Amino acid sequence: MALAHIPNGGDGERAVPMRATDAGAAPLTLVARDVPSAHDPLGDLVPAAERPLLRDRVARVVIRLLLALVFRIRVDGRERIPTGRPLICAANHHSWLDPFLLLAILPLAPRRYAIGIAPASPAWRRIITPFHTLIPLDRTRPQAAIHAMEHILARGNTLIIFPEGGIGPGDGHVRPLQSGTAYLAQRTGYPILTVGITGSHDLWWRKRITVRIGPCVDPARYGEGTARARRTALLADLRAHLQALLVRERPHHGPTPLRKTLTNLF
Repeated sequence: MALAHIPNGGDGERAVPMRATDAGAAPLTLVARDVPSAHDPLGDLVPAAERPLLRDRVARVVIRLLLALVFRIRVDGRERIPTGRPLICAANHHSWLDPFLLLAILPLAPRRYAIGIAPASPAWRRIITPFHTLIPLDRTRPQAAIHAMEHILARGNTLIIFPEGGIGPGDGHVRPLQSGTAYLAQRTGYPILTVGITGSHDLWWRKRITVRIGPCVDPARYGEGTARARRTALLADLRAHLQALLVRERPHHGPTPLRKTLTNLF
């Protein structure tokens, strides 16, 4: 389940295809699927964030149990996570595991939503869909993604995004970020919580995964210059924070049970 990036377009702007940073990659525009109206772009998918729903509690318990059973996960910096307010959670992206790590770590309130492409497997879709934590995106309908994400935040919820625009190679470096992340933060005024994930690119049974919570990036600090200059400055700082949160992986020379299965699970 690769989580999608954010298009550059917004109110009054034409749809702008986002080009992946990988050489030869096809252009891609991602928007929310089945948008009923401009006033309520997500319909009943996103209720107002008053208190966690039972399904949220059940989902987190299940996710935490499975993660603890299969991997060895270390989380540093939990005290940096703001509580009681919506925010944009931005992390580097290595595999299908990343959104589940964030759903397990972030507080239940406000409710958490990940914007992305639903798994291709019908079985996985049946498992994930009832929890309504993944807001699906469509490649064919322009300009609705920003509205959908604004709607999530406006209802007091937390939004999980991966600003690299796709899954990285797992080489310890954060790829150039898509500008839609900065556009969304500056348009809504919500802070960006930075999260660095190390070890999720190549997976096997009981592998150690490190998640480091970093500082929040406040879009209000970037108030000088043109809109493009403000977005560029915010993205540069965001990328630097994400890079600083990654740790060096030690070479692994032992057995790697279930490596192929876990790495390609989604």
